[in-house]
Amino acid sequence: MRASLTAVAVAFVALTVGCSQPVAPTGPTSLSPASPSIASSDANATGAGLLAEGHEVPFKGRWEGAVTARTPLPPGFLSISFEGTGNATHLGRFTVENRIVLNTTDRTLTGTYEFTAANGDTLTATVTGKSPLTPPGVPQTGVETATITGGTGRFASASGSFTTERVVDTATFVATGSFEGTISSPGAGNP
Repeated sequence: MRASLTAVAVAFVALTVGCSQPVAPTGPTSLSPASPSIASSDANATGAGLLAEGHEVPFKGRWEGAVTARTPLPPGFLSISFEGTGNATHLGRFTVENRIVLNTTDRTLTGTYEFTAANGDTLTATVTGKSPLTPPGVPQTGVETATITGGTGRFASASGSFTTERVVDTATFVATGSFEGTISSPGAGNP
């Protein structure tokens, strides 16, 4: 530990002195932009550093499944559960559970998502949205905004958001959906 602190201090002094010279170097230097620095070497040794903490990457996928429960709540509300399978960036193949409460008067909804990757890691999110009323026999559509709240394994400190578009066949209760957004770099906070 003491040796790495000494190395960082020496590098800092060398860079400070080198950068304070009135004339820029005319030849290659020992620390070119393409060379790894001491700081990045230490970061890579701990499993962090290639992507800064909080860095977000694209997150998108598709799923299909079915409505598994529709439970009336106090007047004007309906609890709906969806379960399905799909594939997404950073998750791979997954199962998903989506639980929502729909206000049947203004058609707004709130709820949660829980994605489970093939290795058992979970990703959780809260969701809000709107689901317009459709006549019988017409597919029910919905658009939701989700905020990633964390999970387990490589998603333990995950953050981000995504938008989901869903279609439910009102005759069979088969549901399909797609989502797109961003997620903090999986595993970035977990060396």
